[in-house]
Amino acid sequence: MKTLAISVSALALSASMSMGAGLDRSGQSVSSIYSADGTVGLSYATINPSVTGVGTVAATEYDVGKSYTMTTFTYTNEISDGLTLGLIVDQPYGASVLYNGDPLASSLGGTGAELESQALSIIGKYDINEAVSVHAGLRRQSVEAEVSLDGIFYNGSIGGDYDATIEKSSSSGWLIGAAYEIPDIALRVSATYFTEVEHSANTTETIAGVVADVPGTVDFVTPSAFNLDFQTGIAADTLLTASYRRSNYSDLDVVPNVLASDLVNLNDAQRFTLGVGRRFSDDLSGSVTLSYEPEGDELVSPLGPTNGLMGISVGARYTVGEAIISGGVNYSKLGDAQADVGGNRADFTGNSSLSFGLKVEVGF
Repeated sequence: MKTLAISVSALALSASMSMGAGLDRSGQSVSSIYSADGTVGLSYATINPSVTGVGTVAATEYDVGKSYTMTTFTYTNEISDGLTLGLIVDQPYGASVLYNGDPLASSLGGTGAELESQALSIIGKYDINEAVSVHAGLRRQSVEAEVSLDGIFYNGSIGGDYDATIEKSSSSGWLIGAAYEIPDIALRVSATYFTEVEHSANTTETIAGVVADVPGTVDFVTPSAFNLDFQTGIAADTLLTASYRRSNYSDLDVVPNVLASDLVNLNDAQRFTLGVGRRFSDDLSGSVTLSYEPEGDELVSPLGPTNGLMGISVGARYTVGEAIISGGVNYSKLGDAQADVGGNRADFTGNSSLSFGLKVEVGF
């Protein structure tokens, strides 16, 4: 098991660095609960999207993708025979989009969104026997956002530039799952279901710089999701991995009082990954991972002007004493899309994302 699983952390890191469908960022992996007893992990990734398009008004050229970073902390410890406790701190959701251009002379100039989230998951895993385990946990999650709708596309229908501030809301949900393992061949199949989390946030809405509703409130949910993860040894020192994630974004509606329409408007999202890890020596291993998100409706929200994804990640892992260091790079081709506002559209084609990540794991 140790020999075949040597590339797992490099595979997991490289697979999580590409841009996520919808608002997904971390992918909510719970793989750290299978780490060795007393393991602390810290990972950092920077994602650099290039998302450019052309508006139909005055042929304005847009460069809307903004770089962002992700940090994840994990801790795993066996607290009694067969019972393991895991802690995960991550940023499950996010958005960072801003349209350049003069709002009075371009289709979408001034439109943008910044969404930030934090989550703490406390997970317990119980080994029923050597092959079967179950896991469950609580998630405490916070979300906050700022959204601007501007440019000629919006000003005509709203009556001026629109801004909404959604203050930080914290709420709780849970997760549950199970796994089947054959340690001799490093086989593991695990499934995890994440409930939606209900939020109620204070809001401030302004139109043309005039406060239209303060204090207001908006109720919304972050979506339920399902992760399926698979790994197995396929040859000496060689590991095959695959994963599937579905996020139910069609359940997410954010409808502030004054605007009275959905700020998000996202379809359900899916992601597939397939990877191979290879051990080269006692200390060094590497991995290659392919990522795929199927295309959906070509007409999308201006706050998410991409449609599907195909990516490749290359990772490496090196052991130094009690520390394991993993690093990786991801390149993803983002699918073409049309940002649509009431039939008015801006075309986004030929876009991509380049990401880098680093992870350190230490056993105590």
